[in-house]
Amino acid sequence: MPFWMGASTLLNLLLLLPFEHLNKREWQFAAVAAAIQVVAVLFSLVGPVPINKRMVRWTPEALPDDWKAQEHRWDLYHWIRTCGLVVAFATLVLSVGAR
Repeated sequence: MPFWMGASTLLNLLLLLPFEHLNKREWQFAAVAAAIQVVAVLFSLVGPVPINKRMVRWTPEALPDDWKAQEHRWDLYHWIRTCGLVVAFATLVLSVGAR
């Protein structure tokens, strides 16, 4: 996942270059999409990734007392991140159709 999120964020940032010379509205939509994607990557590093790192070390015999709460928190963070990335994609699509 880190490769795909990083690669798609870089691609989104590269898409800003051709829009720079076109319609200001197109560029604004693309910039908002890129910003949302960057925030989603940073959010991932702060939210779900640390939980993932802890969960990898869990064994059925030695689960932490709050394992259900940690799984619920990861699910919530994943839902928030996914919604953000869907909004970023929709905004990027709007940037292409804003002509």
